[in-house]
Amino acid sequence: MKTKWPAAVAMGALVSLVLAACGDNGDGDGSGTSSPPAGADAPAGGPAGELKVLTHRTDLDQDGTLQGYADKFMAKYPEVTKVEFESITAYDDDVPLRLSTGDFGDVLSIPNGVTNDQLAQFFEPFGTKAELSAKYQFLDSFSVGDQVYGLAQGGIATGVVYNKKVFADAGVTQPPTSYDDFLAALQAVKDNTDAVPLYTNYKDGWPLGDLQRNMGVAKGNADAKNDMTANDAPWAEDGDAYWLDSLLYDAVDKGLTEDDPTTTNWEESKTLLGTGKVATLVLQSWAISQMQAAATDAGASADDIGFLPVPSATAGASFAAVLGDRYYAMNAKSENKATAKAWVEFMIEESGYDAKEGFVSTLKSAPLPSNLSALSYLGTELFEPTAAPAGAEGLFDAIDTAAEIGFSSAPYRQALIDQARQHVAKAEAFSALNAKWAAGRAAAG
Repeated sequence: MKTKWPAAVAMGALVSLVLAACGDNGDGDGSGTSSPPAGADAPAGGPAGELKVLTHRTDLDQDGTLQGYADKFMAKYPEVTKVEFESITAYDDDVPLRLSTGDFGDVLSIPNGVTNDQLAQFFEPFGTKAELSAKYQFLDSFSVGDQVYGLAQGGIATGVVYNKKVFADAGVTQPPTSYDDFLAALQAVKDNTDAVPLYTNYKDGWPLGDLQRNMGVAKGNADAKNDMTANDAPWAEDGDAYWLDSLLYDAVDKGLTEDDPTTTNWEESKTLLGTGKVATLVLQSWAISQMQAAATDAGASADDIGFLPVPSATAGASFAAVLGDRYYAMNAKSENKATAKAWVEFMIEESGYDAKEGFVSTLKSAPLPSNLSALSYLGTELFEPTAAPAGAEGLFDAIDTAAEIGFSSAPYRQALIDQARQHVAKAEAFSALNAKWAAGRAAAG
């Protein structure tokens, strides 16, 4: 007889999660061995004066949350007279254009697309890995040699955000952690409810690109992306790329996603999940609070929103990658580096930002957030993806570019969805990917 799993689990149970040591967020495969710019001033003196912070969190700027953090910071450091925020909607489009001008404030979120060989050109190092690793995790993604140029604003766990009530209405009474059980749960949702089993967010695209963060989750392989660089056929059956893309491909092929993916809408998907019109979204744990807020705003219950691991290749085991999310950096040309560094340390260690957003804290000593309690109940093993080895930091990207796949891009998985909708045999689609990857490896040497 099947038993229902609890809706919430006490924080004390979180200690059962296993965290591996070093890691990478899956987006920082750029190469380079640059050292800090000659003559760069290390942060010195006490925090004082004015500070300008560029942020992608337009919502927290508009609702006053960021100013609240600033008020607490200035109360701690009375010599700081002003913290100014510039929130930018098209952050990853606009900020990269400003880097070469030096006009990007004192502190910023590192925009997507910055490669490791550019870090020393634009940013001031926070210190060495040896110094910082005693206190912080997620250090590899924006480091060059032993110099750390980015500190994570918080960490996220990979997984599936889902509506508990929809699963219950569908008769799903056990948390589906294996691949077969997850597809069976989606089929039950289709057969027994009016909800869309799995929503792809095809049109906006970026959630599909985000799927690459789940590399290795099927088998708990922290070296999955590095292993791909030495493998001509990562989409061969039982490979890590095979399992990652099978999840999406098989769900689409079996009719377990929305009828017309070209009409999906990211903002609307929050409400659709919150109100039970969609059962699952493959996203990271940062999305939980947004889905809960959308449920509340629509008159539904935030308690209906849950989080599960991405299904594994083996029954009885489950895994989730834990990754640094956005990263703080300091402008190398800032005239107020002491205050800039103090602000970053305050945001990570004292502001409460990570807890409010449900992030895994960058501080190693901090407890895990309560929104990951279901992973604890399931005995899910968390791992931090292993960074590329020295000398091979840009190898994955070089192969990917030469192969013309775009593994981390939305168009790549949109094309997979198109093939699955046309019922192209998965073996045929994956064989073509293997051929392109092998050609990319040869071209990249």
